[in-house]
Amino acid sequence: DPSYRQLYDTNVIWQKQSGSAAVFVTLPAGDITAPQFRSLAEIARRFAGGEVYTTITQNIAFRWISKNSLADLYQALKETGLAAAGTHWLPDVVGCAGADTCNLGITTSHRLAQELIRRLSQQPDRYLVNDLRAIDIKIGGCPNACGHHHLAAIGCFHPCPQRSASRGTCRHSLPRRFQSRRIVLRMD
Repeated sequence: DPSYRQLYDTNVIWQKQSGSAAVFVTLPAGDITAPQFRSLAEIARRFAGGEVYTTITQNIAFRWISKNSLADLYQALKETGLAAAGTHWLPDVVGCAGADTCNLGITTSHRLAQELIRRLSQQPDRYLVNDLRAIDIKIGGCPNACGHHHLAAIGCFHPCPQRSASRGTCRHSLPRRFQSRRIVLRMD
């Protein structure tokens, strides 16, 4: 199954302990439904001793997964709709809650993250490639930086309206190996 191979290549990190892996579950824009959460709890009990870890990139991590259980774990995640490849890769956009739910938010950064994820995920052969592995996108909805836009290779945020008439800005700090090249992310 090509989808399993892609998940294996992008979401599995081998632990120092022989035969054990950490498996990351991509939650697009950090979103998960109640039924998915209940299924995730059952998957955690079945494969990870009931332990689930949240990550700073709005995803979930299971630790101590045996090599022999990876295919079964993938199948369980697939049935739940949580078997997307690409955790910590370009399409795994991080965004704060923004003005939709945060009193401090001045933009709808969560919606922007959802749209970027949707568009980038439509072409995995283009964006889930090793050359782009070190590039991440993070979006903030106010100067507080909850979305960690200042730590990303591509960070989008909206400055405080009292200090600037700007409508928002996107800055980038690409890894050194990309700085001499022109990189275009087409969103069509």
